[in-house]
Amino acid sequence: MTVCALIFRSVHDVLKAEKIVLGKNLAVRLIPVPKQVDPDCGVALQISCEQRDEILFLLAELHHRLKGVYLVDGTRFSPLEDR
Repeated sequence: MTVCALIFRSVHDVLKAEKIVLGKNLAVRLIPVPKQVDPDCGVALQISCEQRDEILFLLAELHHRLKGVYLVDGTRFSPLEDR
């Protein structure tokens, strides 16, 4: 499984997104975000990159709160351009 992380503007946004996705029985988990990637919100939503489009559709109401979608490889976060 390829791992992606959704980074939002606040922890509140991450928790709201987690609740929405879990409500659809999709696998997500909260992970720490390195300060170099985002110094504001220290938590991201880890998802399967294969489910990225489906999850982003579910989170359409939070799109304006989404700061970025990242490919995660161990502790390395690489931004994806086509969020």
